[in-house]
Amino acid sequence: MESITALLRQLEETREQLRAYEHLAQRYVIAPPEQLFQEFKAQIEDFEKRLKEKCVPVPLKKPRRATWEQLAYWLIDGKGLVLDADTNRVDTGVYFDMKNMHEEVGERWQVMARGDSEWHEPTLDYMGIKEGV
Repeated sequence: MESITALLRQLEETREQLRAYEHLAQRYVIAPPEQLFQEFKAQIEDFEKRLKEKCVPVPLKKPRRATWEQLAYWLIDGKGLVLDADTNRVDTGVYFDMKNMHEEVGERWQVMARGDSEWHEPTLDYMGIKEGV
C-alpha cells in the first residue's frame, strides 16, 4: 500500500518532468511527440485520482465568534473598538438585549484591538478570550 507522501512525491516529480519537456520544446522550438505529453498527463491524472481516493476532506473549523457578553466585557476592559459595518459607526461599547447575551455577535460586527490598525472578525482567538470564559 502506497503512502500519500509517496504519491505526492511521484505527482510532483511527474509534473516537474512535464514542465522540463515543455520548457525544452519552447526553447528549441521543437515539437516533442504528442504521445509523450499525453503519457505525462495520464500519469498526473492517475496520481490525482489515487490521492483523492486516499484523502478524506477535512472540514475547516470556523473560529468561534465572541458572544455579546464577551464582546461587552472586552470593550469595557478597554481592549479595543467595535465597528458596525452596516452604519460604519465605531464605538467603545455595544448595546444588546439581555436575552441575546449568550449568542454570537452577528456578521456585520468587527473589532480592532488597541495598537492594531486593521478590523477583524470578533473571534475568541483574536480577542484573546479563552473558550468557556
